[in-house]
Amino acid sequence: MRFIEKKYTKSVDESVKRLKNTHLMHIDAILFLLIIGLAILGYFIPYNGLDLRQEAQLIPPCWRHLFGTDPDGRDMFIRVIIGIKAYFFPGVMSVCISTLLGTILGIFASSIHPGIWGRVINFFTRCTLDAIESFPKYIVLLLLITIIPEPTFYHLMLALGVLNSSKLGKMVMNKIESLRKRHFIEAAEALGLKRIDIIFRHILFYNCFPIFIIQASLQMAEVILLEIGLNYLGFISKWGLCPTIPEPFPSWGNILIIWMNHIESWWMALCPLLIITLNILILYSIGDRIIKNLDIKHNEG
Repeated sequence: MRFIEKKYTKSVDESVKRLKNTHLMHIDAILFLLIIGLAILGYFIPYNGLDLRQEAQLIPPCWRHLFGTDPDGRDMFIRVIIGIKAYFFPGVMSVCISTLLGTILGIFASSIHPGIWGRVINFFTRCTLDAIESFPKYIVLLLLITIIPEPTFYHLMLALGVLNSSKLGKMVMNKIESLRKRHFIEAAEALGLKRIDIIFRHILFYNCFPIFIIQASLQMAEVILLEIGLNYLGFISKWGLCPTIPEPFPSWGNILIIWMNHIESWWMALCPLLIITLNILILYSIGDRIIKNLDIKHNEG
């Protein structure tokens, strides 16, 4: 058993080493760390992005205002940086909820549990995953906004986390199903290891961790689009996403809404859209490179 585990661990370590040696992955990681740094910087920046300056209305990009100013004379660069908070930390919370819930549902949905009760749990868990996946995110969020008297930041995070858990749960379920007949799993069962130890130590840790990273990067990109979409529809301010910032707090969505009334001011759309596109491309690129370098599709077969 130790030989099988050592051999399998070695292959995983080689895949991780190959990923670390990818130069483009280093660039993606550096840019992603830069995004994290800017998100943290948004809490300590001395300007709130709300101060009105009539003498600085609609100034194009220059050295003093890198992204120009909006119709109220507010610096667009400061507002774009502060706007990262509107999606980043909510996205992290949503990813944590979906990862935890998806992993639990994926374990219970797999057929690794013996006996009649295991089959019953398996059936109802799979039905739960299908039911969650059937709900359209935007419609559910809009319904929650109208139903809940005082919707808060935590309601939105819980809803997004639950709605995103079905895809991860099915991936964990499929991974467990594909590995349960492998030799190292059969050897672990023959040695009398508990099923919970086999699942967490030999399946989730070595096989599902890359899946968690991939799903996290894709979900963070999705949260950006959700934030922009809900903001464009005018609902995001009701959630109190950033209670530490007075309304109307800066976010990428409402920055684009303001631009809709001043289309001639091209910088109000171009600069935020470049940052939004860069963020989404970085997140998708990280997930794509992990898939290619860790050879996940091949390992699932």
